[in-house]
Amino acid sequence: MSEAMRQGVLKRRDHLRLTSALLSSQLSAEDRHQINQVFDLVRAGRIRLTD
Repeated sequence: MSEAMRQGVLKRRDHLRLTSALLSSQLSAEDRHQINQVFDLVRAGRIRLTD
């Protein structure tokens, strides 16, 4: 996740993995927070999704 934040790029398959992880409810509050930060940056256009 921090790599995506540094590079500004996230692969679509990694986005799907993060989404699945959020839905699994097996994450700590900190992990959820970090994933949500990445998703917020994607929505804001600061991280772009690639194939």
